[in-house]
Amino acid sequence: MLQNVLLIWIVIVLVRSALEAGNGGLSALFVLLSIGFGFVLLEELDYGQHFIELFGGADASLNPEEWDRNIHNRFTAEGVQYGSYMKSVATVTLVSVFLVAPFLLNRSRFRLVRLFTPSRWTAATVLLIALLSRIAHMLDGAGLAEINGVPGNLEHNISEFRELNMYYLFLIYFAELNQRLRHTE
Repeated sequence: MLQNVLLIWIVIVLVRSALEAGNGGLSALFVLLSIGFGFVLLEELDYGQHFIELFGGADASLNPEEWDRNIHNRFTAEGVQYGSYMKSVATVTLVSVFLVAPFLLNRSRFRLVRLFTPSRWTAATVLLIALLSRIAHMLDGAGLAEINGVPGNLEHNISEFRELNMYYLFLIYFAELNQRLRHTE
């Protein structure tokens, strides 16, 4: 549920940035980003379907094999989960925006590029995300997702560690960007 809280907060920060941007193009960018993160929030919430099932007495929300209420848990005709593609896009975004850009673009002569370039400290956060993800997968591989033979909450959900930290990074970045917008006017 922490992921959902972070995603709601991200959308709020982005909408606020769109309202405060003043520039039509910049406002439109923040609106598009807020729509994109709104989509991610709806995906994480299964569009509310699991609440409907749970309160309606259906127990499908507790069965991982029935988790096809969103796009990222569905499979292509080739048997690849759509979430794999989304994860690849997220990885490319993390590496390019938060690991590479801070070191290549921080001294750009273009004000808008400097405005959007994250702090170099975000690179440490990206490395921590990768490390925590690796540790979580190692613990899962060692059978520690089960407690006394009973699957724990993270059974089939080990990627949640990576996602939570990634959303946190985006929240911090967009909050900092909002502050930069306010102080550059």
